[in-house]
Amino acid sequence: MRIYSLMALLLASSSSALARQNSNANVTPAATIAVAKTTAPKQRIVGYSYRLLTTAVPNDTIKYIYNTVARGSGEIGWGVALYPDPMQASMLIKCDSFSYKLTGINDRGKFNYNADNLPVYMRLDSFGSAGYQPREYHYYEYDASMRRKADSQYFVPSLSSIKRYRTYDGSGFAIADSVYSFSSASPASKIVYTNNTAGNPIETNNYYWNAGTSSWELYFRTTTTYDASNRKTVALMEQFDGSMWTNYMKDTFAYTGAFTVHTHESHYSWLAGAWVGTSANDYILNTAGKWDTAFYYSWNSSASSFYITEKDFFLYNTAGNIVLGQGIFYNSTTGTYDAAPYDINRFYYEDYDDVVAVTNRAPLTGINIFPNPAQDQLFIALNELSAASNMQITVTDAQGRVMAKMQPENVTGVQINIASYLPGTYFVTIGNEQQSATRAFIKK
Repeated sequence: MRIYSLMALLLASSSSALARQNSNANVTPAATIAVAKTTAPKQRIVGYSYRLLTTAVPNDTIKYIYNTVARGSGEIGWGVALYPDPMQASMLIKCDSFSYKLTGINDRGKFNYNADNLPVYMRLDSFGSAGYQPREYHYYEYDASMRRKADSQYFVPSLSSIKRYRTYDGSGFAIADSVYSFSSASPASKIVYTNNTAGNPIETNNYYWNAGTSSWELYFRTTTTYDASNRKTVALMEQFDGSMWTNYMKDTFAYTGAFTVHTHESHYSWLAGAWVGTSANDYILNTAGKWDTAFYYSWNSSASSFYITEKDFFLYNTAGNIVLGQGIFYNSTTGTYDAAPYDINRFYYEDYDDVVAVTNRAPLTGINIFPNPAQDQLFIALNELSAASNMQITVTDAQGRVMAKMQPENVTGVQINIASYLPGTYFVTIGNEQQSATRAFIKK
């Protein structure tokens, strides 16, 4: 069983966007902006266990303990905070503490939160002959939009430390991550992102700090391509030797229909002037568009092709969260799969009411979109106030993925090229911190 696949599955099943109910009806603008609390029944993970069935000894167990503040009591921004959606935030599990046991070594961690329910402190402990002792500390800082802007990390016992910084552009997309070393009192590394209109990185450039020349040296980059629905299809990793780029690794992904979860992935390394496979996966999806069965392959260097090694089964509960994963080996000698799984992963949940702070912005009037349905071009007609009040225009698909984001440049309106969009329903949202409006349109 590929643990990383299961964790990706857990994130995917637990982080689906909140339902967004939109109306085109004209509503009298509210005089003030109100903040309301709404509750919605949800599930949160409370335990995880991994068992290698070839032995009689339990392997890994994780227990999550939650604080008394319900997850989502603070507004956690989606995009530019137009859609409060705590399940999409980086803090998927909001815990006071968690502990896990791995092959006899006990570790534990503890989180503290601010008034907005964002983590501001984390401590990790290791267990030894002297009991639990601190191993590392993290301190988190946020900007006015509640986006994480810094993470200070301290390592024990030497107390060596680093600080990570993140910067954003005017659309709220991350454009750079940098690491500063306290021990050397100098920069250490940075990553610079170039994003597409949906905020997905199309190129990431990695730099290290050359203390001798007091300058940044470019040494690695990743170029990512997406399909018309902004689904990642290829990630090419290259190394730079100071004069030219050379291939290093490559990942490819494929999809079925309009599903957002990939149904195939392949991984390659560049060796002796050729791409050599390392692993590949094929996935069968269930009716909800989640992985039902996964087939795993390794690379046969003699035949220069992939060969099957195992398959995994996944089960979900009625809430759509993964509860069981089983791995079954493939016997190349007999050409059949084993009758029984060799390992099992279980996930445990509890029901709770998620309290979410929702900012009710005044409705924005005078917004029209046409034609609807649309084929190649979509026109958004704006009133003068819309274009002059620092408005942001965001186009999302039915799954909540951002397809485009921009700011109006004139008072008449905006034209958006949607020729590459897949047929279906999309939403256009125009708004700032005081007003907003959402309109639906159909791509033919």
